[in-house]
Amino acid sequence: TDASWDKAERPLMYGVGARTQYGAQHQGWNDELESSLRTDWESSHQGAGGGIQRSWNDVKRVVRHGYEKARQ
Repeated sequence: TDASWDKAERPLMYGVGARTQYGAQHQGWNDELESSLRTDWESSHQGAGGGIQRSWNDVKRVVRHGYEKARQ
């Protein structure tokens, strides 16, 4: 649904962008990568999108999906 896409779009695109930035260093998802992405998400993405705060735990699965499905 449109509501589902609205909820997933920002974290999915964040994961795709992360692949572009970190893909050469991290071929796959790992604890070091996740820690870096979590820190960035928490400092720059909370409160985005109409003031609705999305915790890392709420978006991690979608971010990871975007990262793993993106092509370098």
